[in-house]
Amino acid sequence: MPLAIDPQELTDMRTELAQTWPDTALVKRRSPSASDGRGGVTGSFVTVATVACRLIPAGDQPREGAEAAKVTSVTEWTVLLPFNTGVRPGDRLEIAALTYEVLEDDGDRSHPLTEAVRVRRAK
Repeated sequence: MPLAIDPQELTDMRTELAQTWPDTALVKRRSPSASDGRGGVTGSFVTVATVACRLIPAGDQPREGAEAAKVTSVTEWTVLLPFNTGVRPGDRLEIAALTYEVLEDDGDRSHPLTEAVRVRRAK
């Protein structure tokens, strides 16, 4: 039998948890693209939200990734955000003057207190 949590209690827990986060994230989303006149598209990222957050290293070791036909070290982080922030893959998070690219979110969970996303430094 699933554990029932009172909706108000869940809201209170989410609020209390978010108050402990030390950082602020600007959530940025790519604006609609326009043709660059050479067969490509241009687009910029615009801020869609400002939220409290916590940046956490995702594991102890960087993983290897391919970049410009060479193997490089890619460090990933987990960012905790308030529940229902609505961040999605491809968005950018600006935290402490550094920009991170959102790779994936944590999907659906029972009684989530946060929204957790996996990120790496944006190029």
